[in-house]
Amino acid sequence: MRVHIGDGVRLYFDVEGAQLETDGPDMAERPTIVLLHGGPGADHTLFKPELSAAAGFAQVIYLDQRGSGRSVRCGPSQWTWERWADDAIDFCDALEIERPVLLGSSSGGWVALLAAIRHPDRFAGLVLDSVMPGDTYERLEMFERLGGPEARDVALRYWAGDNGDEMTEAWERVCLPLYSRQPGGDAASHDRLRRVRWNDDVLDHFRTVLARGFDPWRGLERLECRTMILAGEQDPVATASAARRFAHRLSRADVRLHVLAEAGHGVFRESPNRAMDLLRDFVVSGHVPRLH
Repeated sequence: MRVHIGDGVRLYFDVEGAQLETDGPDMAERPTIVLLHGGPGADHTLFKPELSAAAGFAQVIYLDQRGSGRSVRCGPSQWTWERWADDAIDFCDALEIERPVLLGSSSGGWVALLAAIRHPDRFAGLVLDSVMPGDTYERLEMFERLGGPEARDVALRYWAGDNGDEMTEAWERVCLPLYSRQPGGDAASHDRLRRVRWNDDVLDHFRTVLARGFDPWRGLERLECRTMILAGEQDPVATASAARRFAHRLSRADVRLHVLAEAGHGVFRESPNRAMDLLRDFVVSGHVPRLH
């Protein structure tokens, strides 16, 4: 399905699970979770099939962000953290979604974090999965620990903006498999990435512009939303040490931090059962149902 938001842009979304359920003679409202994918330039299919299980206790709404997937492509001037964050608000306004839990994974978590900072009263909770980046040294050290000196060298050159065909091939062959620490993760990741409708221009824009011009630590003192942070101890890009520092900085928010020992990047994919149990507890415990 597609919806027009404030500036006439059409965004694609999909829904699993009902908002209302029977409660004796009444209808009771279930929690709503709005999902923001990573990439950037990927789409909501990165969440499937794992997040489908959340439809057992909530209405799950998948959103393809501006420039990505099945949503309008636009151009680089509209591929900004602020625009994507405000799109999340405009999307909720257009569908009259009140106080959802906003869940962002990887770069989608940067969008979710900024949306919660810019619009502090709009969300019932914030879930950040594999979000906070370590500093460059931390990430390079993790890549070397997981994949040796070659992985460190390829990561360094890739993040420096080398976008040649040889560099892209080396990144996909050497570094990308290190995101997952699960047996058979390479095959599963390959199938998952083949399903994505990528906009490679957004990903290149992220590497060369957005990743260097956004400070995810700025404004944290204003974040008051209930927040759950999920991190993988083996994540080479959103390092566990950065997640711990981030949680420590959230002095005004009710924060739950969970670092999963054997998980890599994308906790819902790496440890789906444990991550889903944590999500269920966080979402259900903070929900105040209304009768309809």
